[in-house]
Amino acid sequence: GLVACDEGPKTYTIKLIVDEDVVLENTNFKVTEGKEYELPTPSRVGYTFNGWYDEEENKIDMQGVWTYGNIKLIASFDAKQYNLNVAVDGGTLEDGSSYPSIIPVTFGSTYSLPQPVRKGYTFSGWKKGTSDFSATGTWQTDSNTVSITAQWSANTYKVKFETELTDAVIKTPELDFVYDSKDNKFADVEYDNEKYRLKGWKIKGTDTILQIMPKWKYDEEITLVAQFEEIIYTVSFDNMQGEQLPLKGSKGTVVKLPTPTKTGYTLTGFKNGEDIVPLGDYTITGNVTLVGVWAPKTFNITLDAGDKGTVA
Repeated sequence: GLVACDEGPKTYTIKLIVDEDVVLENTNFKVTEGKEYELPTPSRVGYTFNGWYDEEENKIDMQGVWTYGNIKLIASFDAKQYNLNVAVDGGTLEDGSSYPSIIPVTFGSTYSLPQPVRKGYTFSGWKKGTSDFSATGTWQTDSNTVSITAQWSANTYKVKFETELTDAVIKTPELDFVYDSKDNKFADVEYDNEKYRLKGWKIKGTDTILQIMPKWKYDEEITLVAQFEEIIYTVSFDNMQGEQLPLKGSKGTVVKLPTPTKTGYTLTGFKNGEDIVPLGDYTITGNVTLVGVWAPKTFNITLDAGDKGTVA
């Protein structure tokens, strides 16, 4: 009669299916039915291995006793997530809200960074260290320590200069000011600095007076109007009869000099240093002290000796 042959345990082939960027030493190997097996763990940059699945999407144990026969197994991976560290140097989102300092990104997925805004500046891109960094793209960096910084260029604004003083001249009616720049100098103005004092610049249409600013902080074109005040001078008096109140006025003001009385003397005028100042109208040119000049009065004395007397 016929005798049955015992062929022994069967050997099967496992074919491992992976993408090109997966690191795996062997994608085909043999297993024996009923024997212990252990599936390899592949590696893939930017991904975490999630296991092996058959073509019906059943997950296969990584190790155990083989009972499946010939099979194709497909590697499954989960993309890693990372935190992108962002510094915007004073920038915000378009609506004025805070720009996120950390933005989550997923390996292999597209990302798009919202463009920041900043008062007085134009956004010019992102930098990763000294290298440019794209605001959009596919994330391909297997790192959780990527930091980028917003790049800005300060805007330039035109500032116009005017004056309401008819005898003042603006030498530079328009200048460029760079936002946040230091040591800004306003326009040069020619005016009578003995009559007027430049006290500042008023933003046209407002009550805001500007002095020299440590940093330029206006993010629009403005017109500045020179603000002057008259310089008031004092004419004081000395060597007068009693207290004489000073006279006050701006340069060019005509005042009437005082004419006090003094017993036995006549006020003939004033002295300003070595100069003689006559009585009457006086034109103020600056602070001054006028010293009164007095001349003694002369009298005629008539002597009458009567009918019998004589005057020697």
